[in-house]
Amino acid sequence: MSTYKQLAQEQRLKAFKAIKMTQSSIDLVEEKLLEQWSPEQVSGWLLSEHNFSLSHERIYQHIWQNKRQGGDLFQHLRWQGKKYQKRGSNGKQSRE
Repeated sequence: MSTYKQLAQEQRLKAFKAIKMTQSSIDLVEEKLLEQWSPEQVSGWLLSEHNFSLSHERIYQHIWQNKRQGGDLFQHLRWQGKKYQKRGSNGKQSRE
């Protein structure tokens, strides 16, 4: 039984991992983000114009990683990283 486990671990270490965030794709993404495009728009544009699939979630991950490293990409988002405050029945937020 342990040989199967060892074989599985060896195969997992040899598995190919696709790296989609190459420098050229990062340059394309950042160019569009600086033009005030949303990550969803950038993702769709990459698929339609460059036949390249990159999820909007991965673009957001890149933005937050950039922020942690002192970058300012998050400031080009429409909400600039601010959380939306929901108005509901909790009594604290109301329009008057």
